[in-house]
Amino acid sequence: ICIDACARRAFHRGNSKKAEHFLEEMISLSEKGNLHCSPKNHSFSSVINALAKSGDSDAVERAEKIMEKAEEMISPNSILYNSYLDCIVKNGGNGQTHKAESVLRKMISMRQSGRHDAQPTAFTYR
Repeated sequence: ICIDACARRAFHRGNSKKAEHFLEEMISLSEKGNLHCSPKNHSFSSVINALAKSGDSDAVERAEKIMEKAEEMISPNSILYNSYLDCIVKNGGNGQTHKAESVLRKMISMRQSGRHDAQPTAFTYR
């Protein structure tokens, strides 16, 4: 709930950092054995959505680190990858086209290997 609240108002200065802090807290608690606090796709996606809305100059780099952590901890789904793509498009500028294409290729590869939960959707291509 706290991450979602920050994500909804991420255009206000500092809310994306608050969302990241809550996610880091969940990760820390999870790593200490509190599995009830393990972040799921929704948790990671909400934080990346907050970054997408933030307009912060380092939003894409921060989202990339969150994706790396998500890929370590969970099996990211298409919603999470689409959130990451949205952040890249909204904040990455022209230089991020290759990054977005790389994410799309990864999603296609996962679909081909049987990971249908991470396959591209209509949102991915829009």
